[in-house]
Amino acid sequence: MADMRSFMVTEEDGGIRLDRWLKRNMPDVSFNLVSRWARTGQLRVDGKRATPGDRIEAGQSIRLP
Repeated sequence: MADMRSFMVTEEDGGIRLDRWLKRNMPDVSFNLVSRWARTGQLRVDGKRATPGDRIEAGQSIRLP
């Protein structure tokens, strides 16, 4: 499995959808790749499986491959 990267959600990003956070913070990552990560369980928020439409809150941890 690929190396995992972790990010912390800031106050200014709290309340937005995960896909919007990814577009803002990682513009080079395509939506298709994000969808694949979600389908295969590699997209995690606070250690739990996440979907691109999930809302994130300040202080949460996002884990990506």
